[in-house]
Amino acid sequence: MAGKLIDLTLCVLVLIFLSGCSEKKVKEFDSQTIEDKGIVKKAKKYTDEQYQNGEVALHEYVQIQGKISKTDEKDNRIKQNSRFILKTTHGKYQVINGVDSNLKLGDKVTVYGEYYGFIKAMKIDES
Repeated sequence: MAGKLIDLTLCVLVLIFLSGCSEKKVKEFDSQTIEDKGIVKKAKKYTDEQYQNGEVALHEYVQIQGKISKTDEKDNRIKQNSRFILKTTHGKYQVINGVDSNLKLGDKVTVYGEYYGFIKAMKIDES
């Protein structure tokens, strides 16, 4: 009985140790990605046709330029966690703003973020 308890305790400790290591690496990766230089280096540019043809993989870091053409905010200001539509030459993309910003309807921007079928913005530069 005591042997089983020791084995169980060791298994639990190993699982805690392994999950702690992987969580630390995930947080480290996330912080490096969110840094200005990290997301800019990792983000790839795709054409409107590539988005429309489903050639952009989910969870891919992307860079896209366009004009903010619509928002769900009543005052037309783009706040953190606001949604907006980014209009490019040949497409429209839903963006969820994950950054603190001072943007408004009509601004021309470059969005860096993660693609989920929509874009979760991690950095936005005004053009």
